[in-house]
Amino acid sequence: MENISYSPCNSQENNTYKQYYFPANLVEEETQNLLIDHEMPSKKMKRKSENIDIFFESSPKNKNKTSSTVARANKDGSISYISTNSNDGATATHLIKLEVYDLKKLAKIPQSQHWKHANVKIKYYTEKANGNFANTNEIIYNITKEIAETEGCKKYSFNN
Repeated sequence: MENISYSPCNSQENNTYKQYYFPANLVEEETQNLLIDHEMPSKKMKRKSENIDIFFESSPKNKNKTSSTVARANKDGSISYISTNSNDGATATHLIKLEVYDLKKLAKIPQSQHWKHANVKIKYYTEKANGNFANTNEIIYNITKEIAETEGCKKYSFNN
């Protein structure tokens, strides 16, 4: 039994297809090395030239690169970045993310678009023993304490 595939052909009629015959036991990789004689589809010849796929292969990307970064909005509307340009996440035990927004600016923008308009965004990979980690925990504690001591503070929890 043979597999039949159809391929568009540039002939006088726009929507015409030519049949190509491949033996059912032919592995797909092997079809790349065959040339088909259109006059005699059952006749198979070895490809004379090399496959050009090697020219289109992309270089491997380091998908797991986790750099610490700071992004800052400039007065002209552009954004400036600084980055460690290293794989900080490989040795880190914690990720600290901070975002600071100007509420006057956000008042003019739909809430779904707020994330685009931060004054500063920080993504910092750190270890628990790092001084910045301790400082961050102190800031979190102070903010939590201030909110908790506010009159009328409501406390609740959710089960995930």
